[in-house]
Amino acid sequence: MLFKYRSIEDMFYVLDIIINQRLYATTFDQMNDPMEGIYTGQQHFNDNELEALNRYRGTIKLCSLSRVHDNPLMWSHYTNGSRGVVIELELDWNSDDIDICDVRYGTNFELQHNSNIDQQLAKEVLSHKASFWHYEEEVRVFTDRNFIPIKVKRIIFGEKVDEERKNMLKKIINSFDSSIQIKEWDEDSLYVYTQPVEDLSQLKATQGLTPEDLSSLLTSKD
Repeated sequence: MLFKYRSIEDMFYVLDIIINQRLYATTFDQMNDPMEGIYTGQQHFNDNELEALNRYRGTIKLCSLSRVHDNPLMWSHYTNGSRGVVIELELDWNSDDIDICDVRYGTNFELQHNSNIDQQLAKEVLSHKASFWHYEEEVRVFTDRNFIPIKVKRIIFGEKVDEERKNMLKKIINSFDSSIQIKEWDEDSLYVYTQPVEDLSQLKATQGLTPEDLSSLLTSKD
């Protein structure tokens, strides 16, 4: 299963996904990462070849999904601070109309001197992102079309979702397709942290200390 994080501030976009069973695909320059689509190794190619690569890169369309549904940063970034939903969905992995790639994290894609300048190379470029995005566990779906067909399996509501909007969306889902599961946020809906944010034992030890004590403690750790 794959997951799409969405705000429900504008209900139209969520309803379009659920009712029309599709995801909108866009070009890379509309994505949220300003370093999207950057590559190195230009010295291996002439201007005409680079122009062709940039044309492929600029026209291919894609949609971003995740392999995880419980990442706190993504709930914060993409669902308006847990006020939205995560949509669990299936893709047709055998479709000839889409190409599905796991994003590789690290440095920008480097062109090799023997690379073929084609649409596949553009997909390679767009499948690389900086390492600090690794928590998203992103999967990219490439297509030449505006929309990607999907099957919606489950809707997971965020912790702070507006009750009126939630109830309205639930009624629409149940009326449209009762096989779509609905997951309410409850005490079992815990975020998954990949590493501790704070050493709680150290934090507890600082309770009651004066600003001077804290300054001395921090200085001693440098």
